[in-house]
Amino acid sequence: MNASAVAGGMNVVRRTAYGLAIVALVFGGLVGALWLYVTEPWYDDAVIKVFVAQPSNAPWRDDVPGVRSLFPAGMQREAAEKVLAANGFGCTMMVLQGLVLQCTRTKNSLVCKENYLVQLFLDPADRIVDTKASSYAACL
Repeated sequence: MNASAVAGGMNVVRRTAYGLAIVALVFGGLVGALWLYVTEPWYDDAVIKVFVAQPSNAPWRDDVPGVRSLFPAGMQREAAEKVLAANGFGCTMMVLQGLVLQCTRTKNSLVCKENYLVQLFLDPADRIVDTKASSYAACL
């Protein structure tokens, strides 16, 4: 066997190894991106954990008892907004029968979208007077 044949065979092995390494890196990146999409580790899920249970397919199930424990009557709006923002909720101020801070979050999984709603009813001094919360899941 001559030296050029051995060198040629080593080049094939080396190119195959590089190709496999690139495939492994791409696959690892895709798995990592999917994990980030599903788990959203940058959010604290404390608010979602106090909802009654995992969202059901029944639309807008009442989840008030657990959520009310996090946002009691008399709590300032700013403090509640900080907690909700740290949990991935986006909030808007609405005027219904008084001021209402309405906050929503959608959490994605592989086959479901979980939707969470928290409504904080405020007095003129921006303190919470009542809380409503609901959730539902839309699955394939």
